[in-house]
Amino acid sequence: MNDPQHPIKTSSVSICGMHLHYFLYETELPSQNRKSYSIQIRKESFDDSEEAWAYDITSLHPRAVEIYRLIVSGTVTPCTLTDILEDLL
Repeated sequence: MNDPQHPIKTSSVSICGMHLHYFLYETELPSQNRKSYSIQIRKESFDDSEEAWAYDITSLHPRAVEIYRLIVSGTVTPCTLTDILEDLL
């Protein structure tokens, strides 16, 4: 899959000395006649940074937005993104 180019939603949260940046991407997949939604989380702190991607979590826009909202409101970190998505999906 090609990397998405532009996020359709972004959010940032600061908690416990770290800054979390969330991105929801929409990618057109013409060969499959559908869209794909992916999530990226970046964590930055004074002495550390980390990033995680979850590609093609759904092809449904409302479901993608709901998953994104749950991840942001739960202040999910990059290291737990996969586990949280397993529970949500």
